[in-house]
Amino acid sequence: MNEDQSQSDSRTIAMSRTEVLTGMSRRRVSYLEVNSPERPRLNFKLADTKVVMGRTADNQISLPYTNVSRHHACVFVSGEDYYVEDMGSTNGTYVNGVKVAKCVLRPNDLIQIGETKVYYSEREELCL
Repeated sequence: MNEDQSQSDSRTIAMSRTEVLTGMSRRRVSYLEVNSPERPRLNFKLADTKVVMGRTADNQISLPYTNVSRHHACVFVSGEDYYVEDMGSTNGTYVNGVKVAKCVLRPNDLIQIGETKVYYSEREELCL
């Protein structure tokens, strides 16, 4: 066996960026970053389903604090946009410091539920 054959067979192929990205598409993906007191940070990737946040364990995002209602607020998609909607909570839902009943979300919006801060973000991801 010669020296060339004993080395692993690895090859480099020169390709342009366009060739690499052929067949791939971009899609917008939205996330919630949940920062609660005395709990680890939670990153939640949003899909087409409604996400309910509240005090009880049956919520997709559980916030077990006394100033959070059982089913406090939800985030859902409608058309191209995500919305946050208060679900009749006692202490209210705030977006960027303003109390809201329902509000379209934009990148870097801050949703506040009790002492919990939830940041909304978007980014593009490549997919096949």
